[in-house]
Parts: sequence; structure tokens; C-alpha cells
Amino acid sequence: MMKFDTHFHTNVSDWYYSNEQVLAEAKAKWLDLAIVTEHDIVNTDFVNLAKQNNIYSFEWVEFSVYDDRIAHKSMHIVWYSTSFSKNVCDILDDTRKWRINKVKKQIEKLVSNWYIIDYEEFIEYYRNKWFDVNNLNNSQVSEYLMMNPQNNELTVELTGEVLSQWDFIRRCLKSHWDLKYIWWAQIERYEPSVRTIWELSKQEWFVVSLAHPNFTFRDDYVLFMYFVSEYKDLINGIEINSLASKEWVELILKTAKKYNLILTFWSDDHFVRDKVDDVHWQLWEMNPFVTEADMMENFKNFLMLVRATNGMKEK
Repeated sequence: MMKFDTHFHTNVSDWYYSNEQVLAEAKAKWLDLAIVTEHDIVNTDFVNLAKQNNIYSFEWVEFSVYDDRIAHKSMHIVWYSTSFSKNVCDILDDTRKWRINKVKKQIEKLVSNWYIIDYEEFIEYYRNKWFDVNNLNNSQVSEYLMMNPQNNELTVELTGEVLSQWDFIRRCLKSHWDLKYIWWAQIERYEPSVRTIWELSKQEWFVVSLAHPNFTFRDDYVLFMYFVSEYKDLINGIEINSLASKEWVELILKTAKKYNLILTFWSDDHFVRDKVDDVHWQLWEMNPFVTEADMMENFKNFLMLVRATNGMKEK
């Protein structure tokens, strides 16, 4: 069976492993194909290094977008292109600039509520870890915050609960959770709309895949189906996440068949091996509710489209 993962990250965008470290793990797990999907930046070096290591790869990017028509929320769309136009690259650059501005505002908000965190020290800490600091987000804010025991004590004092890094992000630093009134920093909307991405990608897209719908839509299956039905002319793929439930897998398979959509796969790995994380999984961890037959049949269609579009030869 061919082994592959078409959704994971390196420290080129916002997490820990370098290209070389990720490829070492990919080789150790005998992956045939590995496609890195950085947040709002294209990691061309990974593609070249992968080919040097006899691992099939090509370029994707995970766009941060905002749906202002159906779901009215931020989401991720994973998009591959043989070449990214200047207009697209400008949007990616702008998104990253806005994101770091949001991080700065978020830290200012936390400091105004008695947390101990210095913006310049925060930036320098992650720069020394070889992060692209323009891709830092609330995950790093929460992580850095909790390195100081006084901040953890303050969280308990203010909320009456011991919150993990991930619970702090979800409940305190996002606009739609219960503790946002204390710490959420609101700024002007910065992600491009779903339709903007579509208009820019018409002449250069190959697969525009809705990333991890099991996390984007949580348990709102009706909203997911409505979103796909309304945007079926904008996306042509849906991702099955490694942690998607049986209900989600069955719904995605049914929806993909109904609208003739490509399936993409799996882990959304951020290579954080020493932390509890119930959202991201490890490289090429197969979803237990997907059969090998379903996976390979869809993946063959995926590769056929790549080769037909790009003139790629058989590996």
C-alpha cells in the first residue's frame, strides 16, 4: 500500500520540526508521498529536499480564509498550484503581516489583564527556535504564557479552573468561546474571503480542499453540508483528518461522492511530541474509519489529476 500524508507543517510556518527533521521522520515511516501545507506561505525548499530523498512531493499552501456567506467564520482551505501568481503571494504576505499584528494586540490585551508577557522577548524566543515569526499565532502565545508559573496561577484565580494550553486558546483567545470577554483581542478581519481565493485561483488551481471539516464545523453536520452545496463550484476537494470520527468520515465520503470531490488526507501534524494535543495527529497516522480500498481509490484519482494537469510522469 502506498503511504502518504498531504497535510502537515514545519517551522517554515508555525511549528517545531525543520524540513530535514520532517523528512527524516517521513523516511523512517516509509512514506511514498509527503506534501507540506504551511500556513499562508509556500515551502518550496521542502519539495526539492523531498525529491532528493526519493519522496514524491509538490507544492501546497494552507490558506487562512473567512467565509462571509455561509458559516460566517474563519477556516482553512488547502490549495495546490503548479505556480502561485504574484497576486496570490501578495495575499499570503498580507495575511501573515496581519497575523503578527493580531498576536501583538493579543499580548497587549493579556498584559492589560495582569499577565506577565513581553512582546519583544516573546518574538526573540521563537526567532531563536528558527520560527518564521510572521506566522506566530495564539498557539505560541498560549505556550509562551504558560512557561511562567505566575501566569498559570493567575488563570486559576480568574477562571477558577486549571486550563491546558489548548483549552486556554479555545476558551479565552477565540471569539466564539465562553471566556473571550476577558482576553480575546479583536482586530479588523484580515483573512481573504473564500470567494476572493476562488477568483484568484481559477487559472492555476488543481485541488482546493476544505481542511479538517471535523474541527472547522465541530458537530454541525447540517452547516457543513450546506457549505459544500453552496460552494461546490469553489472547492473540489474535502480532507479526511486523522482524528475525524466515524460519523464525519461517513459524511465526508457520502458528500464527496455526491459532488464528485477529491479526497485529501490526514494528520495536520505540527510535530509537538511532548504536549497533549487532541487536534493534531502524528505523521501518517491512518484514520481507523477509512478503509485502505477507499483511501487508495481516491488517491489514485488524486494522482491522475496531478499528472494530467502538470504533465508529471509516473514515479
